Amino acid sequence: MKNITIILKEPYLRRTICLSLVNTIFNLAFTGSIYFLPTLAKNLNLPEYLITFGGFAAQIPGTAFMAIVINWPCFGHRNTLRFFTLGAAVFYFLFAFVQYQVPVSVFIIIVYFFMMPIK
Repeated sequence: MKNITIILKEPYLRRTICLSLVNTIFNLAFTGSIYFLPTLAKNLNLPEYLITFGGFAAQIPGTAFMAIVINWPCFGHRNTLRFFTLGAAVFYFLFAFVQYQVPVSVFIIIVYFFMMPIK
C-alpha cells in the first residue's frame, strides 16, 4: 500500500488542492442552505419540516439517478461526478442570486438532488 503523502507531491498536488477546494466550497454551501431553510419556511408560511423534508426527499432520486448513470458505458465515474458537481454549482449560483422565495425553494430541492451523490 502506498503512503498517503503521495497526494501532496507532484503530479497529484494540483488535483488534490483543486478537489479539496471544491469539496470545501460545496460543504460551506450545503451548510448554508441547511441554515437558510427555517428562514425560507417562515417567509413562505410553511412548517419548517416540510421544506426540510422536501430537500432531503430529493436526495433519494438523485442517488438512484447517479447509480443508473454511473453504469452507462459512455458516462463513467468521472463524467458522473462532473455532471452532478456542475448541476449543484449552477443551482447554488441561482439560489444565491434569485430574490423570489418560490424559485429559491425549488432551487434548494434541486441542489439536494445534485448534492447527495457528490457527498
